[in-house]
Formats: sequence, C-alpha cells, structure tokens
Amino acid sequence: MPKQTYLPAVLFLILILMPGAAFCARTIETAQQIIMLDPGHGGALNGLISPTGLKEKDITLNLAKKTARKLEARYNVLMTRSNDINISAEERISIANQKKAALFISIHLNHSNTPAAFFYYFDLSNTLGSTKNEPDGTWMSTPLAHKSRNRQVAKQFAHFFSTRNPEIKTYIKEMPTIILEGAAMPALLVEPLSISGLPSHPAQLETVLELYAQLIADCAGHYLKNQ
Repeated sequence: MPKQTYLPAVLFLILILMPGAAFCARTIETAQQIIMLDPGHGGALNGLISPTGLKEKDITLNLAKKTARKLEARYNVLMTRSNDINISAEERISIANQKKAALFISIHLNHSNTPAAFFYYFDLSNTLGSTKNEPDGTWMSTPLAHKSRNRQVAKQFAHFFSTRNPEIKTYIKEMPTIILEGAAMPALLVEPLSISGLPSHPAQLETVLELYAQLIADCAGHYLKNQ
C-alpha cells in the first residue's frame, strides 16, 4: 500500500493523543476579558458578624460565587479565593495583575442601619497611609492611572443599584485602601449589603444574595461592554 494512504490515519491519531490538540475551543475562553472577584476576609478573619451569627467572610464568598456564575458565559471570571482561607491584600491585587484582569471587584459588607451600598475607589488624597510603599512609589501610585475609570465604575455601580432598587441609598467614596492599592486595572471595593439587615433563614438569604449577585454582574458587564 502506498505510504501516502497512511497520512490521514496518522494525523487522526496525533489529534487524539496529543495533549491539548482537541481543545481549541478553550482559546475562546482565554480571549475573553477577565473579571477578578475578590471575596473579602476569610480564614481566621471573619469580618463583620451579624446579631444572628452570619459572618462576612461566608457571605462575601457566597455572593462572589453567585456573581461568577452569572458572568461566566460572557467573561473569564476568576476569584482570589474560592474557599475559607485568608490571603493578604497585596496577594489579592498581585493575582489580578498577573492574570491581566480587565476589572477587579473586592466584595465586602457594611453595617448600615438602613439599606445602603458603598463603592470605594483608590485615591491618595486621604492620608490613611499604606502598608506597602515601594521606594519609587510605583505600587502606591499605580491605581491613580485608572482613577477616572475607577470613578466611572463606581458611578455606574451606584446608578445601577439605585435604579434597580430605589430604597438603596448609594455612596461613592475615594479612599487609599490597601485592598485596591497596586491595581494595574480599574478596581473597585463594593459593600452592597448591610450584614445586620440580612435574613437568617437560609432560603431567604439565598434569595437576597441572588438579587445582589445579579446587580453586581449587570454592573460589571455593562461597564466592560461599553469600554
């Protein structure tokens, strides 16, 4: 039999046996914009605790996972933590920088007595200081390159929240928080919910978190779509 007749069979075997040869569709995922979700606290750091015993670290993780599921069809969604561990603020931002995320969202809770959502973006006008200030100031000043876009993200988030639920009072604040320090992309810290206002009943809590996960997902998607 001529040697040429073996060529199609050989190519077929190569495609089957070579690692990654049959996974070309995965390149579509890597081409998607990356959103980095950062569930606040974790491990020994509980964060806020409600009168009924709800821990901020658990709520932020649950909320981040729900948000990720609502975004993953359109974006490559990554999380700084996916279980009950704590990592430093510098590590969280470093992960986002290494992955070249298009947007970084750190999720926390507030303790407002009324329905309120807070949105923070990085600014050095406040003098709270830094835990990591490299000699040339690069780490501290990097987020300032995105200050206008950070403000834009914060405004869009606040608009979405107040439009979808007029009962929510929204606040936009500048702060040199270390959670956003060093971010090489637009970055935002959100406190969409008051832990003291969360229902203790599991089913009711899930309903509330689904609603807010959709709000965060819609905000992130709207911002990136219009960039």
